[in-house]
Amino acid sequence: MQSIPNTLYHATYCAYIDSILTHGLGAKPIPNWEFSKPNVVYLEACPDAAESYPEISEIVSDDIYELGIVILRINTSNLDMEKLQRDSNIRYDEHSNSFEYHGIIPASNLHIMLEDT
Repeated sequence: MQSIPNTLYHATYCAYIDSILTHGLGAKPIPNWEFSKPNVVYLEACPDAAESYPEISEIVSDDIYELGIVILRINTSNLDMEKLQRDSNIRYDEHSNSFEYHGIIPASNLHIMLEDT
């Protein structure tokens, strides 16, 4: 696999953040796409790219969407690299920066990004 960035990002809905911070990211997954795999956390190298996915989700309710989106910053040095791979839903070239994490990312490794960070 290509080199892994020091930081990856995951965007989700504000409605889910309390559960994520209690149980970890991926512990209680709610799919946003028909092709979402169970027990997989999707990550991006760019926060804007991460945010674009929940903005255009296929199966989220308007009530959840209207509560807003939050971006989580994840330090990759704390991840189990054996659980990290390229996102199999995306066609790849050497510049692809989409990943799948097959496991739970502990809340201690999640940092909520604020608008100005």
